[in-house]
Amino acid sequence: MAKFSEHCDDCERLLGKRFEDVNHWIDELFKTHGPKHRRFRHCWSGVRQAEKLFGAEGAKAAIIHIVRDCGGVPSQRSYDESSALGIVLAPEYLLYDSADEKANDKFKVVVDKEMKKWEKLNPPKEEIK
Repeated sequence: MAKFSEHCDDCERLLGKRFEDVNHWIDELFKTHGPKHRRFRHCWSGVRQAEKLFGAEGAKAAIIHIVRDCGGVPSQRSYDESSALGIVLAPEYLLYDSADEKANDKFKVVVDKEMKKWEKLNPPKEEIK
């Protein structure tokens, strides 16, 4: 499991800001649910909640956080179907020291893929004139 500082470093590297508020919010249910806290906010529903609370950039920060922990943004159903006590874990190749450039590149590829999924799920709203 990634440390808080690693989540913030990922956001700063990819978005230019640490998004400490988003990263705290995503994991705050750990206090009451332990490792199973992920099922509540480490999914597309959590990204939608983050967007409502923190705006579009907050949703992107949530995606980055979730990719680091889970290897992608799972659906809520993934947690129900998971054999690992309802926990979705990132594949080992995404667990890296942020100084490793090749690992950084692999991580960014997965983040970009998940960002594109998010854009398809939430196309920009046209302005009303």
